[in-house]
Amino acid sequence: MSRVTSPSSTSAARDGTSGPRPLLAAVVLVLVAANLRAAIVAISPLLPEIRSATGLSSTLAGLLTTLPVACFGVFAFVTPRLTARLGRERLLVGVLALLTAAICLRLAPGNISLFVGTTVAGAAIAVGNVVLPGIIKRDFPEHVALMTGLYATALTAGAGLSAGLTVPLGHATGLGWRGLLALCAIPVALALVVALPLVRATDRPARDATPAPARAMWRDRVALLVTSYMGVQSLVFYGSVAWLPSLFQSYRVSASAAGWLVSYSGFVSIPSALATPLVGRRMRSEGPLVAAAAVLGALGVLALLVDPNGLAIPAMTALGLGSGSSLSLALGFIAKRGHDAHRVSQLSTIAQGGGYVLAALGPLALGAIHQATGAWTLPLVVLGVLVLLEIPAGIAASRDRFVSAPQWNGATGAPATGPA
Repeated sequence: MSRVTSPSSTSAARDGTSGPRPLLAAVVLVLVAANLRAAIVAISPLLPEIRSATGLSSTLAGLLTTLPVACFGVFAFVTPRLTARLGRERLLVGVLALLTAAICLRLAPGNISLFVGTTVAGAAIAVGNVVLPGIIKRDFPEHVALMTGLYATALTAGAGLSAGLTVPLGHATGLGWRGLLALCAIPVALALVVALPLVRATDRPARDATPAPARAMWRDRVALLVTSYMGVQSLVFYGSVAWLPSLFQSYRVSASAAGWLVSYSGFVSIPSALATPLVGRRMRSEGPLVAAAAVLGALGVLALLVDPNGLAIPAMTALGLGSGSSLSLALGFIAKRGHDAHRVSQLSTIAQGGGYVLAALGPLALGAIHQATGAWTLPLVVLGVLVLLEIPAGIAASRDRFVSAPQWNGATGAPATGPA
């Protein structure tokens, strides 16, 4: 994508890129981010209908929401090689094209197409997840906090719209659950059209300057701390999104209203996602923000334990504010803990790869606990404990340090020279 003129902009030159206007780059980044959750989140409010139509058990339904998150982790590790071969802009266009096809695949009859389409969608999103933080560091080195806030805001807004509009659109259009899932392809295709000019305006990257294997990051303490926080906050988010609609419906809340409650939580998270990095850059440490986000999330879970009906709005407000803030913090740690775009890309690979592998346990574990107990009390208790675990993980990751792992020479397969 484009470069912003600054002392740090030399990293863009080392990438072998000559990008288009910053405004177009920023618009594409936001559009891509807005589509990196919607196709997955849309499944949650439709789970009861999907289970009724397909006969899936509670555990298999949990697997349907777990698979894409697991893919976020597993396929994150192939992204550096793809970046080296295609370049970031071409790779983003490929991500959007593959995601469109995967969403459409779920239209085909049978459970296999549903699971395969969801898996491929998760793989495509995994690559987009890893690429975007490096683009922010490379193209907007003087505006990392602002662009991270916009990135997190687009992620949460896309998820919120998807959760809230899916069931009402079904009532308005008469589409079945397959057709509703397929509607997510429309905004992805739009983002693809807008992103195409980036490929024409960007030179092919130099192979010997691209971020390749990031194995050394697994031995870096800072990278592991960022990965831990990314994993715990993602586990809480996906565990909540996967099962809260079903929880509300079990308390005789309509499917539409349950979807809107989750959507409302997503909308509430937008201001906190945008404001957190902007506030954090004025603080010596983001530790207090980490603690505040976790406490809000814990209060939301507690409200659901006390009265899921009467306290639904306060609970989803607290969960939304906490979730938006913690997501911005996690993405911000990735962008700020590397000296340059190469190291940020390597850290993004490890943090999102390892973090989402951990997060994938959330929906599956909560679904299994619910099926074993026949109630939502124990799953909510587990969720509350996980929220509080964000505090030690996030405070450790918030310390102002850089990863020390070396760059990687994509051509020779050896560490590159240069400062650590």
